[in-house]
Amino acid sequence: MQFQEVRDCLLGRLFAYGSLVQSGRISQGWVSNKNTPLVKEFINHVISLAAKKLYLKEPAVLDVLNLVEQVFYSHLIFMRTIMLCYL
Repeated sequence: MQFQEVRDCLLGRLFAYGSLVQSGRISQGWVSNKNTPLVKEFINHVISLAAKKLYLKEPAVLDVLNLVEQVFYSHLIFMRTIMLCYL
């Protein structure tokens, strides 16, 4: 493959990972089953993609941070709901 094709392929994968994060599918999978390796495997894929080229690192880290934020907020909302039930 030529450089342009490789770059397009890597950017396409990164865009797909970002779309999965923004859709909430990854964080919902973790919320429904905390024992699932889904989040860990997803982060490993994003990090391995970021290691391939320098220009992929910043958007890949942004995807991981967005995922962490979603998981944190879903956990926070769950804990708040539990606290409201007992107050």
